[in-house]
Amino acid sequence: MENRKDYSNLHRMLVLKYFWQVIRRFKISFFTIIILSVVSSFLDIYIPLKYLKLWDVLNTNDFSLVSTAKSLIILILLFNFSRWALRRAVGYTNDYFQTNVMEGLRKQAFSYMIGHSHNFFANNFGGSLTYRVNKYARAFERLMDRFVDDGMPLVVRSLGTIIAIYTLMPKYSYILTVFSLIFLITALVFTKYKLKYDVIAAESDSKTTGALSDSISNHSSIQLFAGHEYENIKVGKVIESQKKATVFNLYLWETLGAIQSFYILAIEFVIFWLAIGDWRAGLIGVPVIVVL
Repeated sequence: MENRKDYSNLHRMLVLKYFWQVIRRFKISFFTIIILSVVSSFLDIYIPLKYLKLWDVLNTNDFSLVSTAKSLIILILLFNFSRWALRRAVGYTNDYFQTNVMEGLRKQAFSYMIGHSHNFFANNFGGSLTYRVNKYARAFERLMDRFVDDGMPLVVRSLGTIIAIYTLMPKYSYILTVFSLIFLITALVFTKYKLKYDVIAAESDSKTTGALSDSISNHSSIQLFAGHEYENIKVGKVIESQKKATVFNLYLWETLGAIQSFYILAIEFVIFWLAIGDWRAGLIGVPVIVVL
């Protein structure tokens, strides 16, 4: 891998600036996705609290509260239906938004690329340039998917869970706050470290595309000069380099997942261990333990 190359300045903000130049044409869709995702994630926290209230009603064994229980069930159904509708709305809006923004990004990249000199095109493979234009647009797609499916819901659910648990048992909200900060800091530090290897893997991917495009476009010359063995060796080395860069990058991503899973395992053990003690002391009931 090309460890000698300087990856300290990757112009992340510049890329986001170019993304925003296209995103701002579809601001209504963009902010609609954000608002609906926030509301949907809030319901992920609020609905379990309603289940907790229902459990408390049923746990009284007071049949005079049947109407109250039924009202809660209907309310939970309405909230679940609202959450389902919001998620579908986010999905359809996101599909519309992404396809339009990706169209704009491809046009933006092509307009920038086509303005280069003849030497630029002479020194770069056509297939590799085409791949880079598509990869630029696909990068936004992956970023938006992460933002909508993981990033924003994680932030809203984390804050909502901490606040909800605080209303029940403040002690556990403090534990969750510390855990959330450790979880977030680890993800940020690891992602920043991994970004360099994301770039290396992307570059090796582009080189493979360029090498394959070059060999295919020069097939007649390869046949004429009997260069099959040479081309097999040359392209094979490029593909092998790509494999090494890609697998190392995937190992890093898997390592981050393993660390975060270990954090979750540890926090579950700590919370349940403390909850058993509070349950034994009569401070909390089984429904609260289930919510925790």
